[in-house]
Amino acid sequence: MDKAIYMASQTATNMMRAQALVANNMANAATSGFKADRFTMVSQEITGGEYGARSTARLAGGGVDLTAGPMQQTGRDLDVAISGRSLFAVQVNEDQQAFTRNGDFKVSPEGLLTTQQGQPVLGELGVIPVPVYESISIGQDGSVSVVPPGGGMVRLDRLKMVTPVENLDVFKGDDGLIRFKGEVPEPDITATLQSGFLEGSNVNGASALVELMNLSRQFEMSVNLMSRLDDAESSANDAISSN
Repeated sequence: MDKAIYMASQTATNMMRAQALVANNMANAATSGFKADRFTMVSQEITGGEYGARSTARLAGGGVDLTAGPMQQTGRDLDVAISGRSLFAVQVNEDQQAFTRNGDFKVSPEGLLTTQQGQPVLGELGVIPVPVYESISIGQDGSVSVVPPGGGMVRLDRLKMVTPVENLDVFKGDDGLIRFKGEVPEPDITATLQSGFLEGSNVNGASALVELMNLSRQFEMSVNLMSRLDDAESSANDAISSN
């Protein structure tokens, strides 16, 4: 009986973790550039004691869903939406890089091109210093250019963009930024942008709600099963004790 309770407990734990993941997706349904996290269930052998021939399921990461979200026109010079599955590179922790689909950029007080959260946006030459300008633009190929006061257009750098091969090649850190599990691909020179647009979240709120409800039902079923198994075990123990 304890074995059955253990299996039901594992299922309940998996469903609870899956609910947290789907709830986080739903909470970011209006976040620009947000990519939904996915999960999968994999078989896991139970070892130790009398469990050698048994297996259970465990929740495993299913990667990041890189499906494109809807394009939203803003008309802002430093808003860019990346096409396909490519990612923008940003600098974190001084010497490390992470990636995002959110092209909502700004020029910091220190004169660097950054995300709204303050991470420096990386070009193919590194961070992108921005001099005093009359106008600034980001071209379809990712070229960042400015027109300085009284001067002509100057190209500063090209945004560093990389393209994962598979969803499972990447994962999200606690900061919400995307990272590669292995080697980071070389910059994708074919990646293109739409200037004056932002990409919306690729989370479908209605589908996520249905998924959350199904997971909640499975969680409740597992908890109810544990309760019934516990009651059955108690009844069996009482019957044995009374004989």
